[in-house]
Amino acid sequence: MIGKTHRRFWKAFEKLPVPIQNPAREKYALWKRDPFHPSLRFEERRNGSREGDIIVWFWIGTHEEYNRFRF
Repeated sequence: MIGKTHRRFWKAFEKLPVPIQNPAREKYALWKRDPFHPSLRFEERRNGSREGDIIVWFWIGTHEEYNRFRF
Protein backbone atom coordinates (compact mmCIF):
# COMPACT_ATOMS: atom_id res chain seq x y z
CA MET A 1 0.00 0.00 0.00
CA ILE A 2 1.36 3.41 -0.97
CA GLY A 3 0.32 6.55 0.91
CA LYS A 4 0.33 10.03 -0.57
CA THR A 5 -0.90 13.26 0.97
CA HIS A 6 -2.75 16.20 -0.49
CA ARG A 7 -1.62 19.71 0.55
CA ARG A 8 -5.02 20.10 2.23
CA PHE A 9 -4.02 17.27 4.59
CA TRP A 10 -0.86 19.10 5.69
CA LYS A 11 -2.74 22.35 6.27
CA ALA A 12 -5.16 20.50 8.56
CA PHE A 13 -2.31 18.60 10.25
CA GLU A 14 -0.41 21.80 11.06
CA LYS A 15 -3.51 23.21 12.80
CA LEU A 16 -3.65 20.25 15.19
CA PRO A 17 -2.09 20.71 18.64
CA VAL A 18 1.30 18.97 19.01
CA PRO A 19 -0.15 16.47 21.54
CA ILE A 20 -2.52 15.35 18.77
CA GLN A 21 0.07 15.42 15.98
CA ASN A 22 2.24 12.89 17.82
CA PRO A 23 -0.43 10.13 18.01
CA ALA A 24 -1.26 10.85 14.36
CA ARG A 25 2.36 10.14 13.48
CA GLU A 26 2.21 6.93 15.52
CA LYS A 27 -0.96 5.83 13.67
CA TYR A 28 0.75 6.54 10.36
CA ALA A 29 3.68 4.33 11.41
CA LEU A 30 1.17 1.59 12.29
CA TRP A 31 -0.54 2.07 8.92
CA LYS A 32 2.80 1.62 7.15
CA ARG A 33 3.27 -1.70 8.98
CA ASP A 34 -0.34 -2.90 8.63
CA PRO A 35 -2.67 -0.72 6.52
CA PHE A 36 -5.65 -2.89 7.43
CA HIS A 37 -5.15 -2.84 11.21
CA PRO A 38 -8.64 -2.61 12.77
CA SER A 39 -7.68 0.21 15.12
CA LEU A 40 -7.15 2.53 12.15
CA ARG A 41 -10.79 2.41 11.03
CA PHE A 42 -10.00 4.05 7.71
CA GLU A 43 -13.15 5.35 6.04
CA GLU A 44 -12.64 5.92 2.38
CA ARG A 45 -13.99 9.27 1.13
CA ARG A 46 -13.73 10.82 4.61
CA ASN A 47 -10.01 10.46 5.35
CA GLY A 48 -8.77 9.76 1.86
CA SER A 49 -9.45 7.95 -1.34
CA ARG A 50 -8.01 4.70 -2.61
CA GLU A 51 -7.14 3.78 -6.14
CA GLY A 52 -5.58 0.35 -6.39
CA ASP A 53 -2.65 0.24 -3.97
CA ILE A 54 -2.49 4.03 -3.56
CA ILE A 55 -4.28 5.96 -0.82
CA VAL A 56 -4.36 9.74 -1.04
CA TRP A 57 -4.89 11.32 2.38
CA PHE A 58 -6.72 14.64 2.20
CA TRP A 59 -8.07 15.25 5.71
CA ILE A 60 -7.13 14.89 9.37
CA GLY A 61 -8.78 16.38 12.44
CA THR A 62 -10.57 15.81 15.73
CA HIS A 63 -13.45 13.37 16.16
CA GLU A 64 -15.81 16.34 16.49
CA GLU A 65 -14.61 17.76 13.17
CA TYR A 66 -14.81 14.28 11.64
CA ASN A 67 -18.48 14.00 12.57
CA ARG A 68 -19.16 17.33 10.81
CA PHE A 69 -16.88 16.67 7.82
CA ARG A 70 -18.46 16.87 4.37
CA PHE A 71 -16.60 16.29 1.16
